[in-house]
Amino acid sequence: MERIEIQEIIDVCEEGNSEYLKLYRPLLGYDDEVILYRGIDDSMEGTLNEIEAKVGIVTPADFLQIYLLANGGRYFDVTLYYLTNDKEDKKGLYYNNFNSSLRSEYNIPDNTIIIGETTDNELILVGIDEENYYYYFTWDKETKEMNVDYNYLVEILAYEIDYHTQAFSIDENVEEES
Repeated sequence: MERIEIQEIIDVCEEGNSEYLKLYRPLLGYDDEVILYRGIDDSMEGTLNEIEAKVGIVTPADFLQIYLLANGGRYFDVTLYYLTNDKEDKKGLYYNNFNSSLRSEYNIPDNTIIIGETTDNELILVGIDEENYYYYFTWDKETKEMNVDYNYLVEILAYEIDYHTQAFSIDENVEEES
């Protein structure tokens, strides 16, 4: 995978007037804690289609938008697996869903895609609920249960980025003006 500089992603977001600019801008200056890879391209469509067919869900639009900008990588303590045509790449989406023991070892639910992991011993998954809405969630490896669920992948990333940079937090010591 080809590493991409955060500034390159910001430039693409600015050119396309992307809402993801707010997500990536706070990462400037954190090059040691954040490693991102060049976004997916058409050559990876076959592998993505195969993953979707094997799992039984189509990846959601927000997942694709983020992966078009940055094809996986490390966001502080969150690692998103990247999409690659090399099915034996141990950091790849395909490998971690079908060639590793993750699914069986941790009782990963059917119709979910393992998209990453955290340093807190959790996996990050995307699935579809009973009403056909996408949701993301962390899966605790110890308890083999869902831990926290989210509506969008950007929520997971924003939470992680805010935890390390306070880019989205409001200073609780600031009082509202009357």
